Amino acid sequence: MKADILARVAAEPPCAETLLELAEHYESVPDLVPAFGYYLIALSLVDAVTPKLASKVGAIAFKLGEHGFALKCFRMTLRSEADADERERSARAITNLFKASGFDIQTARPAPFELALPALLAEVPGTARSGAITCLAITAGTDLRENGLLSIADSNLYRGLAFNFAAMAQAAPSFNADLFLLYLVRDLCPAVILFRHANLTERGGDPRVETLLAIRRQTKVPVIGLYYDIAKPSFQRICQAYLPGLDGVVTWDRPIGDTVPLSPEIRVRDLWTPLPSCPFRFRERQRNIDIGFVGRSVSHYVTRHRYLDGLAAANVQVTCRGETFGGVFPSRTW
Repeated sequence: MKADILARVAAEPPCAETLLELAEHYESVPDLVPAFGYYLIALSLVDAVTPKLASKVGAIAFKLGEHGFALKCFRMTLRSEADADERERSARAITNLFKASGFDIQTARPAPFELALPALLAEVPGTARSGAITCLAITAGTDLRENGLLSIADSNLYRGLAFNFAAMAQAAPSFNADLFLLYLVRDLCPAVILFRHANLTERGGDPRVETLLAIRRQTKVPVIGLYYDIAKPSFQRICQAYLPGLDGVVTWDRPIGDTVPLSPEIRVRDLWTPLPSCPFRFRERQRNIDIGFVGRSVSHYVTRHRYLDGLAAANVQVTCRGETFGGVFPSRTW
């Protein structure tokens, strides 16, 4: 049964129905860590979470000690009760369940957002599907359209999947997302894993370096780290800490060997930022921008302003789009 489900997972885009079947299989074994993990992914992909499904996931979350998420699920189930007496009985049963475990429901903190989660497992846009080799990216959901991932589509060999580890860890902070990642890798059988830090200033959104090392040892799947802004000292320290969990490193803005001591077994590629075909090599329409700048333009990036101002002084039109640390700034032509 599990083999049939995994065959469908390998042949289709991530699908809530198929992942729910996989979660139910693990629940029946029982193996609750992968069951809860796949339920979470399925919840992030369904159009609407039903009270019955919320109740089931809440029960598993409670058994795993993820009380905040369990309480969120149970509260959703209570809101669906039409009969006031039945709702009151259910509320007492839930309160007694928490009290029996020594957990004070009055101080319970539910998950920080509703059960409508961001997609935890998504297909990288434009990549191959059926019959392709899986490339699994561990990355934040906001990175899904970065050049590095979109470039996977330029090879017909690879099916790109992105796992939003950070969102799973945030949704259920007490859940062992690192252990679930091991199950996910075993089930998907990727040919390669691309690891992109969710946030280079906070470590809460990333798997532990020991988890990446365990993946390499147990599955023999190579793990490649993708690093930008490696010239910054704080980022260098994080990169150095994660090197034991990586088979190789790709940097796109500065040779990593200039900044971080490397052991001989680490393979390093210092490359230009990849330019995927979909946004950069289109032929169906005429280009209407002479020079474009896409990126942050806040005050401490003084060098960028010097270049842009220099182009403007030479009467060269530059179209700029991007973000500041305070929010999106409107399109501007220098």
